[in-house]
Amino acid sequence: MKSYKNRLFLEDVIRFSPMSYGVDFTDESETNFHIPMKALIRLYAGTKFQMEKNGVDWEEFCSKLFKKGED
Repeated sequence: MKSYKNRLFLEDVIRFSPMSYGVDFTDESETNFHIPMKALIRLYAGTKFQMEKNGVDWEEFCSKLFKKGED
């Protein structure tokens, strides 16, 4: 995790534990976080909707995010 001008920037996830009420995860800086499930789903659905509305192919976009060697 990094902070800059009152904003937090999470790094890539190295460990996570999903539960019915949320997800606990640890980022590359070894900082632990909890995101409530309702917030996680709202962020996912809202991002997907907005990207598709702007003409982005969601499946292709997600595939590119997780290609090895392209961090």
